[in-house]
Amino acid sequence: PGKQMAIDADLNAGLIDDREAQERRVQISQEADFYGAMDGASKFVRGDAVAGLLITGVNLIGGLLIGMLQRGLPLSEAAATYTLMTIGDGLVSQIPALLISVAAGIVVTRASTTSDLGQEIANQMFGDPRVLYFTAGVMGIMGLMPGLPFLPFTGMGLLMAFIARQINNAKNAELATVDTTIEEDMPSVEPEEKIENFLHPDAFEIEIGYGLIPLVDVEQGGNLLSRITTIRKSFAMEMGIIVPPIRIRDNIQLHANQYSFKIYGVEVAEGEVMVDYFMVVNPDPILGLQGVEMTEPTFGLPALWVNEREREKAEIGGNTVVEAPAVVATHLMETLREHCYKLLDRQEVQRMLNHLKETHSALVDEVVPTQVSLGVVQKVLKNLLREKIPVRNLVNILETIADYSNQSKDADILTEYVRSGLSETVTELLRQNGNSVVVATLEPRLEDHLIQSVKSGQGLTQNLGFAPNMVNALFQDIAEKVDLMSMQGASPVLLVSPLVRRHLKKFVETIFPNIFVVSFSELTMDTELKSVGSISFPHG
Repeated sequence: PGKQMAIDADLNAGLIDDREAQERRVQISQEADFYGAMDGASKFVRGDAVAGLLITGVNLIGGLLIGMLQRGLPLSEAAATYTLMTIGDGLVSQIPALLISVAAGIVVTRASTTSDLGQEIANQMFGDPRVLYFTAGVMGIMGLMPGLPFLPFTGMGLLMAFIARQINNAKNAELATVDTTIEEDMPSVEPEEKIENFLHPDAFEIEIGYGLIPLVDVEQGGNLLSRITTIRKSFAMEMGIIVPPIRIRDNIQLHANQYSFKIYGVEVAEGEVMVDYFMVVNPDPILGLQGVEMTEPTFGLPALWVNEREREKAEIGGNTVVEAPAVVATHLMETLREHCYKLLDRQEVQRMLNHLKETHSALVDEVVPTQVSLGVVQKVLKNLLREKIPVRNLVNILETIADYSNQSKDADILTEYVRSGLSETVTELLRQNGNSVVVATLEPRLEDHLIQSVKSGQGLTQNLGFAPNMVNALFQDIAEKVDLMSMQGASPVLLVSPLVRRHLKKFVETIFPNIFVVSFSELTMDTELKSVGSISFPHG
């Protein structure tokens, strides 16, 4: 079991491939079968040897008794005669027994192999030239011993030495051929390049536990790879940026059913799913479903992983049932929406501008780098994406930057102008049903305080000029309004003055990261507003 676990660990770590892992498993199986069969073979040989010794003892004692009692021979003469005869008979009987025992051992210990017996014996006898060299030396020494025939032993020794030399030359030639083939087939492998690859982590990667490998293995019916391709296409159409290729790798340090999303090597989200099971989101307790309780990874809702039978019961009861690949895909899509701004580097912005230049060359040439730098455009786009505003309308964005770049080169200020220019996009993003947007507003006194704080420079501070106890009261009031909007199935939206929007967003996003803070200028004139109330000025 320890060797099997070591093979699985090497396979999961990518140190060996499937073929080598299979070969190692076969080798371990043969070793286990060999030692088990060898135990039986040794008992067989031992029993035959014990029987031979008993027969020799019986012959020796019986011969002495016959010689002394029946034939009247003295003890010395009887011992000399019958001992010699017993030893001769023992040799005659033990040599065939030895051969039979060796043959039986060979047959028993090879029971688990699939190769031909003759071929296997030949491979074992002639596989290592060192054994033949040793045998040749022993036979040569025996040929030189007095009393033994010289020519037969010496001739066999020379023959063994010749065979060993031929085998050794053939092995050396085979190794040279293999080395040459490897050098020809892999001319571009450079260790320096492999090391450099570790210095540049993948922009986005998914790490999975070994239990989730079937989700990405097409041969096992996994469709997560095709889902990821679809997600990248739909995300590009939705947000206006192309997500870099997503790399998937297994990680033995994760739990079997765990997965992790990483951006440039830093984990941004993680979750757990169960292969061949189904997730029931927010299950109805009345149904009494049986399964494994977990938390839905995307929105943090209570969930239950159930089998096929419980799935049918959940669907009949009107519960939402999702397969494991769909859970990972949904989590991936939401993670990209939340963190896509981290993937937008200058190189990607330049690619976007080059593509736009094919149809709007005058606009691109006027803005970059004449009026603003590439870095400013990148910062504006990242500010928009950070608040989940699509950048599909790159023409409008550059037009707005061109119109207001003479007033300010600050990327944050230019972002506010761009947001106003994208009012139709922002309004469409916030609409729920029809043309209405559910919002919470600020009490005039609170808004006046924020405007004065911004003008005096206190808006740049973390607390916007409020005392700590007033901050807690303000957050409590915002939380109540967020709950009211959520009860109506609407995204939480704070509608404020353009002067304080940016500063208030930074103030509240630490506690309410998913809240939208928009200004009046970012909504179209025909937008219908439904207010859940106003946030009051906090009292300390």
